[in-house]
Amino acid sequence: MSHDFASSKCRVPSQLRNWIPALVVAVTFLTFLPVLKNTFVEWDNSTLVNNSSYRGIGWLQLQWMAASFESGAYQPLLWLTYSLDYMLWWMDPFGFHLTSLLLHASSAVVFYHVALRLISLARTSEAPERAMTAEIAGALAALLFALHPLRIESVAWASGRADILAALFFLLSTYGYLRANQLTEDGRATASWMRVSVFGYVCSLLAGPAGLVLPVVLLILDAYPLRRSAGLPSPFRSDTQRLYTEKIPYFLAATGFCAVAMMARIYKPSVAVFYDADIVDWTLY
Repeated sequence: MSHDFASSKCRVPSQLRNWIPALVVAVTFLTFLPVLKNTFVEWDNSTLVNNSSYRGIGWLQLQWMAASFESGAYQPLLWLTYSLDYMLWWMDPFGFHLTSLLLHASSAVVFYHVALRLISLARTSEAPERAMTAEIAGALAALLFALHPLRIESVAWASGRADILAALFFLLSTYGYLRANQLTEDGRATASWMRVSVFGYVCSLLAGPAGLVLPVVLLILDAYPLRRSAGLPSPFRSDTQRLYTEKIPYFLAATGFCAVAMMARIYKPSVAVFYDADIVDWTLY
C-alpha cells in the first residue's frame, strides 16, 4: 500500500508537490489576513483580557493551567498557547490573532496531506494523470475546509482558538494513523506512527472537545478506504477484534477526558481574581 502511494507521488514533479501545499497555506493566510487588525472583542474579555492567571510560564501559571476548569472546560494546552502569546506580545491582540491564524494555516496543510492519502487509497487507477488529479483534489478539499464560513469565528476571535488547536491535533492524529496503516511491512515505523497518532489525539483533547469522536472515525477509515475489514468491524468477530484492541488507547483517552469534562461542568470556576508577583488565587464555586 505504501509503495503504491510513493510510486503515485513520484509521477508528480517534486517541485509541484512542494508548491501545492505552500499554495494552500498562502491562500488560507491571505484570506484571513484582515483578522490581524482585530482588537479583543467582548467574547475575549472574560477569557483573556480580565483573566491574569495564564500570563506567564512560571510554576503557578502552569499549575493553574493544569487545574483550571475555566468556562466549564478543561483545556490546559489551549491556555499554554495563550501564555506563550502573552510572553511574546504582552496583551497586543495582533499577536494573539497571528498565532490563531498560523495554527489555522497549519491545519489546512495537514488537511491537504490527509486528503491526499485518503484519495490515493480510494482510487483504483495509478495513471499519471490520476496522480495529478489527486494532488489537485487534495488541495481543493483543504481549501474547502480552511475557507469554509464555519472557520471564521474560530479564527477571528482570539478566544475561539480552542477549535483551531483541537482540529490541528485531530488532523495530525488522523495522518499518523493513515501512515501507520500504509507501512504494514515495517513494524517499527508502524508503531512509531501509531504513537504519533495517539499523542496527537491526547493533545487534541487537551485543547478542546471537538475531536472526541476520533476513535469512531478511525473505525470507519478501517472499513474504507483502508479496507482492513469488510464493512464496519464487529467486536464479536475474531478477524476484526484487533482493530478494536489497537483503539484501546484512544478510547481510554476519550473516557478520561469525558470524566474530566463532567467535573468541569460541576466545578465551574471563577478566574483568578488576585495576581501578585508570587500569588495566584482562584476559587471553585
